[in-house]
Amino acid sequence: MTCLADMLNTLDTLSTHTEPGLVKRAATVIEELFTNSVVHGGIAQGVSHETGLAVLESSRALHIRYEDNFLPFDPFQGLDEMGDLAVVPLERRPPGGFGRLIIRGLSDKASYSRHGAINRTDLLFLPRPSA
Repeated sequence: MTCLADMLNTLDTLSTHTEPGLVKRAATVIEELFTNSVVHGGIAQGVSHETGLAVLESSRALHIRYEDNFLPFDPFQGLDEMGDLAVVPLERRPPGGFGRLIIRGLSDKASYSRHGAINRTDLLFLPRPSA
């Protein structure tokens, strides 16, 4: 897939029995991952970019696999340091990185791996109590 709208349509189509709040969290994370791929990913010269999404709905949970063939990038590396920056006044913070905190905060389990030329992010979304 090369279009964010296609990914979000896939999510909606494959998560028909999941509570809407959980699907919205997953959609926000997919948007952030896709944006990071396109804006920050970089691609090897002469290689077209590809992104992919797999969705598995089970027992009120969503399992998402997001893949791209951009340069290697672990979105979870260095996040503990980013979390410390959240309390620093905005004008003194370095730019970027906070979308990765959103990914980790909205998902209940997240992992990254590299398979050949493919970045793979596996995510689990579980129901949460209403606020």
